[in-house]
Amino acid sequence: MPLKGTTTEHDIFQGLEGCIEKAALPWNKLVSLATDGAPSMCSENVGVVGLLKTKLNSLNIPGISFTSIHCILHQEALCSKSLQMKEVMDVIVKTINFIHAQGLNHRQFTSFLASMDSEYGELLYLTQVRWLSHVNVLKRFFALREETDSFIKMKNKEVPQLVDSTFICNLVFLTDGTDHLNTLNLKLQGRKQVITQMYDSVKSFKVKLTLWGKQLTAGNLVHFSTLNSLGKVEPKSLKEYADIISNLHKQFDVWLKNFKALEPHFKLFSTPFAMVTDNVAEEMQMELVELQCDTILKQKYTDVGIPEFYRFLSQERFPMLFSASARIMAMFGSTYICEQFFSSMKINIYVLRSKLTDKHLQATRRLV
Repeated sequence: MPLKGTTTEHDIFQGLEGCIEKAALPWNKLVSLATDGAPSMCSENVGVVGLLKTKLNSLNIPGISFTSIHCILHQEALCSKSLQMKEVMDVIVKTINFIHAQGLNHRQFTSFLASMDSEYGELLYLTQVRWLSHVNVLKRFFALREETDSFIKMKNKEVPQLVDSTFICNLVFLTDGTDHLNTLNLKLQGRKQVITQMYDSVKSFKVKLTLWGKQLTAGNLVHFSTLNSLGKVEPKSLKEYADIISNLHKQFDVWLKNFKALEPHFKLFSTPFAMVTDNVAEEMQMELVELQCDTILKQKYTDVGIPEFYRFLSQERFPMLFSASARIMAMFGSTYICEQFFSSMKINIYVLRSKLTDKHLQATRRLV
């Protein structure tokens, strides 16, 4: 349902409500809503989440349970900001802008690199919106730091940080750290990601952060390959890097705390045969015992894994476990699919076609 005019929280909620009612979807089947964490979406009273909870309460539907989830991908992006060392990024951005902002400088720089038979033809431009590209910008800047310094001096400018060992060390650490975050982000992307798999990837990353912090303190740079390539790094710098990694870990704890409450449900979904019966809700205990004693289902779980295993779970025999697993699989851990859809719509509206009506957009939406 298109939103025309304003897009306040009430407008968004009315559009969402209209879509649900138009499709005749039962409200008691609504299990969760993934948002980008904006106040208009998450405000307890007047945000879309608050209005949705009020709507569900007014229906007086027994047994209904609704969860609001802050997109894991968006939360990772927020956590990554604690790693963006401002004193390093400011120098990089200022230097790149000096070369790219003026056409003459840019042309002369590319010609200069060509004359030196450089491996790369130019510096990459930094786009703040596309933070995933930062690692490529940092790697390229590090690779061309000597050529960049020479070119800047030819222009009667000075960027002393380009030959400063501490700055170079900080740049390399930032490059390796951003690369690790980039790897995590790519794991969290995709259309068929189950929320438990996404949460497992984040938990794994948090464990890695703890390990990296200890290793940096001890001078072990095995997981920071670019930093390790510099040779000896001052203990003072290593302590600072360990503190940054520790702060990043704390940021993940803060931003992902809403997933902590769902962890018992995730464990039951992911490892039903390893769960202790006393640790699950009493109404599910008899079903869980029967499931764990079923050798055929246990072998099927081993063969196909999660979530395919639940295709073989009988709804008649295990109604509570079936319902619980369906709730987990229906949850969206991120707004990835929504953002991908809007990207496709944007291309269709602004690139491929100049005039589209709502009818055309509905047809395009079906194709997406």
